[in-house]
Amino acid sequence: MKNSRFTLSMTLLTIGALAYCILFVTSGAIPMMIGWLGLIASILSVVGSGIKFVQPSFGILFTIGFLLMMLFEIIFGGWLLF
Repeated sequence: MKNSRFTLSMTLLTIGALAYCILFVTSGAIPMMIGWLGLIASILSVVGSGIKFVQPSFGILFTIGFLLMMLFEIIFGGWLLF
């Protein structure tokens, strides 16, 4: 139960990151490369968390997507600050 709550919260985080990534790319606030990184990270995380709900032992796609999401958040936050 505890693990499924974490997976659900990470899924919601990636859906939110995908939404504001699309918003900022379409408005021109961030470069397209940062937007593509966010898009790829979000898709990998959402698909990986869906697979993890069905098959809990297979979490490598979720882990890769989550690490890419952390990288995206760091780059995205740095871009918006500077």
